Amino acid sequence: NNTEIRYGEVVNQMSDWNWATEIEIPNLYNNKKLNLHITATFSNGEKAFSSNSFLYDNYKKSTLKDEGVWNNLLGNAEHTGSNKASIGKSVNLEWVTNVGTNIFMTSPLIAGSKVFIASSDDNVNSKSAIYAFDLLTGKELWKYPVKNSIKNTIAYGIETILAQDTEANLYALDAASGKLKWTHKMNLGGFPYLTEGLVAKHNLVYAGTGAGLSAYHIGNGREIWTNQGWDKNEAATTTLTIAENILISGSQWGALYANNLHTGEFLWKLSEDGLNNRGASPTYLDGKLYLISGKSFF
Repeated sequence: NNTEIRYGEVVNQMSDWNWATEIEIPNLYNNKKLNLHITATFSNGEKAFSSNSFLYDNYKKSTLKDEGVWNNLLGNAEHTGSNKASIGKSVNLEWVTNVGTNIFMTSPLIAGSKVFIASSDDNVNSKSAIYAFDLLTGKELWKYPVKNSIKNTIAYGIETILAQDTEANLYALDAASGKLKWTHKMNLGGFPYLTEGLVAKHNLVYAGTGAGLSAYHIGNGREIWTNQGWDKNEAATTTLTIAENILISGSQWGALYANNLHTGEFLWKLSEDGLNNRGASPTYLDGKLYLISGKSFF
């Protein structure tokens, strides 16, 4: 009947683009459809309005299940997005949390009943970090501060969380405790900074770009190989992709590159037909690479 039941002032700024507050809803409205109205007032006096409806169900039991490991972008090193879990006919919000700063292109990972994510901080206020949350409740389990923003994909392998920040620092954290196992400063050969996402498979992590593109042993950080075939160009928004025995990488307005996964030997590059204008990460499936550029789908 459009009767106001609760009012709240949103005064807590959680991050650059997020404000929040908590409003307690009386139990008599349980299992009823409610409307949420929000008014935002800007410093110049202008106002913006937004409304949404939801079913308030305070007694609904959680349906979350831990159904395996999601260890890379789209669930695996090939980025196929395959998932055997059953979602059902409807999707319900189980929990929401805020890390206190911005999340850019980092996708969540799932392993050991935990959700892992990393954050960025362009204001350089030392807020960038890697986090672990309980999968079923959203409770923060640990937080590890890093030296600079983590802009892109993180990875999981042999009970270790792996991430690279914009200063080319590579981190390996114990997934259970969040304690640092090892760190390594990658030599990219200069500016621009590192915005690409890394990839992990078996006992190796592949990180960096250009002359700093390298493979490392996840257990001890030992460098296996470093790319000698191409130098870093423009910063990219893409994530490294594994295609059987080949590592696929690239630069934003440069080319698509291929290196031998085991030796680092440079194999080929492609920049024709619009491949040099590409911001999407490739997917590998059944012997083929699939990707999209500014002009075409390949």
